[in-house]
Amino acid sequence: MVASDFVILEAHPPELHFYEENPLRGLQEKAVGNNLYLLGEETTVSGEPYYMRSELDSLGTSFDWEIDGRSVPTNSDRPNAITLQRIGESGSSNIKLEIITKGNLPQFVRGAFRLLFN
Repeated sequence: MVASDFVILEAHPPELHFYEENPLRGLQEKAVGNNLYLLGEETTVSGEPYYMRSELDSLGTSFDWEIDGRSVPTNSDRPNAITLQRIGESGSSNIKLEIITKGNLPQFVRGAFRLLFN
């Protein structure tokens, strides 16, 4: 008796979701949408890639954050997170993150949101 079977696996393009980190409640379960309202003086946001290789740290992965088109330095301990502070009474900023892996099969994902404060 000979049996055979196969499974079809669908490839998904990488996705990037942003999550606000609260010092009291921890990482929020609901992803940030197009807009994030800054309620206090500062907040930390992490960018979490989905459908990418899981060993990002060992691949020489680059995490490139931008605020209003200007590149900002990343935290070497947590390159996927950024702390954003209120500047002025009210306004908004465009926040963008690009993640690029290196190696035999490079991967790329980009995401953005708008930070609003008043």
